[in-house]
Amino acid sequence: MPNLKYFIQTNIDELIQITINERKDKGYGAMYVIFNETSGQVDCRYIELSHPAFNPELIEQFKKFEETNPSSIIYFILIEKQSCEIVQIDLDTRNK
Repeated sequence: MPNLKYFIQTNIDELIQITINERKDKGYGAMYVIFNETSGQVDCRYIELSHPAFNPELIEQFKKFEETNPSSIIYFILIEKQSCEIVQIDLDTRNK
């Protein structure tokens, strides 16, 4: 099973570009990074907050993020087995 944080680190530039484009196109949301046990692959999919597939347990937290966090922050939701972790990356401070 791959380490999803390591996956993000090694693919960060591509994931950032996808997330920026998807957010512009679809609206506020997060990049879901999921280890697919059946295929042994990592699946990535941007899901906007208003989409029914967005984890309902995280909706209120993300509404608060949208209100209080700067728009330069992008979000990754890492899902492995039964665990779920939110990773935040501030694009403004990342390049400094």
